[in-house]
Parts: sequence; structure tokens; C-alpha cells
Amino acid sequence: MTNTKKKVLLFYTHLYPFGTGEAFVENEINYLSENFDEILILPLYDSPEMLKRQTPENVRIDISKNKKINLKTFCFFLNQILILFFLELPHLFNIKRIKTFVYCLRVTYRYFKSTNQIIKNELLSEENKDIYCYAYWGNEIALCAILNHKIYKTKKCIARFHRWDLYAYTNAANYLPFKKYIYQHLDKLVFIAQDGINYYKQNYLKNTQINESKFSLNYLGTSPHSALRSDYTLNHFRIVSCSGINSNKRVDLIATALSLIDDISIEWIHFGGATTTLIWKKFENTCKNLLSKKRNIKYTLKGNVKNNEVIEFYINNEVFLFINSSISEGLPVSIMEAMSFSIPVLANNAGGTKEIVENSFNGTLFKNITPELLSAELIRLSKLPIEEYSLYRINAYKTWNLKFNAEKNYQTFVENTLLIKPESALAVFY
Repeated sequence: MTNTKKKVLLFYTHLYPFGTGEAFVENEINYLSENFDEILILPLYDSPEMLKRQTPENVRIDISKNKKINLKTFCFFLNQILILFFLELPHLFNIKRIKTFVYCLRVTYRYFKSTNQIIKNELLSEENKDIYCYAYWGNEIALCAILNHKIYKTKKCIARFHRWDLYAYTNAANYLPFKKYIYQHLDKLVFIAQDGINYYKQNYLKNTQINESKFSLNYLGTSPHSALRSDYTLNHFRIVSCSGINSNKRVDLIATALSLIDDISIEWIHFGGATTTLIWKKFENTCKNLLSKKRNIKYTLKGNVKNNEVIEFYINNEVFLFINSSISEGLPVSIMEAMSFSIPVLANNAGGTKEIVENSFNGTLFKNITPELLSAELIRLSKLPIEEYSLYRINAYKTWNLKFNAEKNYQTFVENTLLIKPESALAVFY
């Protein structure tokens, strides 16, 4: 009789399960839970005062802070820092980049100290187990997972790459450190969009012989909550947006576009808040100044809400269009959610958005969205024959079901990327 080893996942996150961020982990955690005996979540940041989301029974969260590491481990860390320094040296040509490099090293060291002893205790607690490292972000979170993986010889180490952990232009210094080192030491680099794979190779691996087997395209996904809905029965046009309020998301652009429309009735609902009260108040005032006197426009700003509240809204309400006006994106889960409810999408061509939104098929993809273009497209779509508009809805649902259905994507990801040995060719799963 074979003694099967227990499978344990060390899941490195930014904040999850605390707060409301990383909402898309809520779609994935159940599939991880079904495929591992135990999951230990190691958030980079945490706060006992923050909302803590419910997790499956075999998931533990460890936020204990180990203040010390032994001399041997510290010397190992210093050795890796020297390697990192020489790898990054050609890029450290201004003070902003040097500050970014030092800041990221400080974050990594703090995170490494707090997780190192936890993982050591985990290994000592029981011998008959295979431990896997999964970093949800490809920055210092991935670097910390790699360092622990190298020390304790865990079974496998992988990381996902999204947007702000991947695209250098999202950083004020136009610089994200450690990318070559991370590539060299991960078993798998998992991307949520093909655009991300292309960017990583072109910007971080120049003059490098690339091992294609390390790259994997694994789309995120959302859970099914609705069958296909091809009909739209309301006598006004309800549009929805869902994102944070910041300069990248440009939600105020939607308000400006609506202010240009006079001849159709539109209801706009926005889900998502701001990081500060000042930013939120400024956004509220912008919307009030642009839209309060327009009789044909009704709007509601919901602020920060739990992800399940957005889903409940989609279940109980018809929506004509979803809008995303971001300058930069990975591949928005908010668009996947909308399409899972047969909602066509208007979006800016940012990051991997072109991999889900297709012109004249399931929505409109703008090369460079402006209020004028958006308002014109809203008017055009509002005048489409119902049969033609219904095709947009059908195709939106089909796109989601084919490429972004969580039931398919996450199970395939676990079985074909997380649990098996590295393949000999580029993996694509969706």
C-alpha cells in the first residue's frame, strides 16, 4: 500500500483574504482547495481590523511576524541580494530607480523574515508532504516565494503576472526590478493574457535564450451564475462600470461622455470606490457638475462593495452595456463577469483587453477612447435593431464560456500547470 504524500500549498498574496482587494482570488480559492489537502495563505500585508473574507475549511491564514532569522538564512539572503544587484545594475541609472530597487528589497526582506520560519515549522511538523509555492503576483511577492523555495527545496514554485506587477510603465520610475532573476528561478511564469507574455519577453529578457516551457498562458475566470440572456426588455439603457476611482481607470470619462448625450435615456451605475475620501469627493463632484441637470441621465455611485454584491446586481437586473475606460490593464475580470451575464462591453484597447473584447462581435474596442467616441458609440448601439443587438449578447456569453469560465480554467490550471512538472513547450490553457 502506497503512502500518498499530503499536498500543501503555500499561497503568497498581497492582502487576501483581508480587505476587498484581489476579489478575483475568490473565484480561484475553491478550486485550489479541492486539489490540495491544506492551503496556507501568507499575505504580504494584513490588518486584524480589516474585513476578513470567508475561505474553505482546509485554508489557514498565518499573519504571525517573525522578527529574526538565523545567521545561515541571513547569509543566504545577502548572497541572493548580491546576485540581484549585479543583475539590476545596468538598469539603476537614476535616483528614482535606485529608490525603487531599495524599497522593493526592504519589502522583500520583511516578507521573507515573516514567512521563513512559518515555512520551516510547516516542513518540520510532518515529513510526508509535498509543498508547492504559488505567488499570486510577479513582484517582490514572487521573489520571496523563490527565496523560500530555494532554501527548503519545495516541490514547485510558480507566480502569476497581472498588470502593475508586470508593465514597467505603471511604475513612476518606469522600472520594476527582479524580473530576470524571477524568470531564472521560477518553475513557471503564469500570465493572465498573451499580451503579458509578449511584454515580459520583449522588455525583460532581451539577449536571453528563452526557455519557452517556463511560460504559461492561463486566463483568469469567473464562476457561472446565469444562463445565456439574449433579450433586453427595459425601455431605457442601463450601463454599468466597475473599478476603482483613479487616474488609470478614468471613470470620469464615462461621466463626460454621458454629459454629451441628449436624445436617449440612460441609467449609469458605477461599482467601486477610491483609496481616499478626497479622491472620492472629487469624483462625486465631477459627476454632479456634469450630470445633475441632465433629465435623460440617471446615475448611481455605489462605492466600494463586496464582489458578491456586484454579482447579485447582475443576477437581478438587466444591463445593456458594460464600460471599461482604463489606460492600462492586465485582462479585466470585471469584463469577464459582465460577459458571463451576456452583457456586451465597450472598452479601451489596454493590455490584454483585446483578448476578450472583439469589435462588432461582443462589443467595441477603442484604439484610444475619448468622451466623444464613447458617447457616439452609445448612441449607435442604442439604435441597433434588437436582433442585431441580441447577437452581441449571445457572443458575449459565448466568449466568456469558451475562454473565461472559472469551472474550466482553474481546474485546468491546477492540473496542467500547478501540479505537474514543467512542460517542454509553451503551455496555453483556457
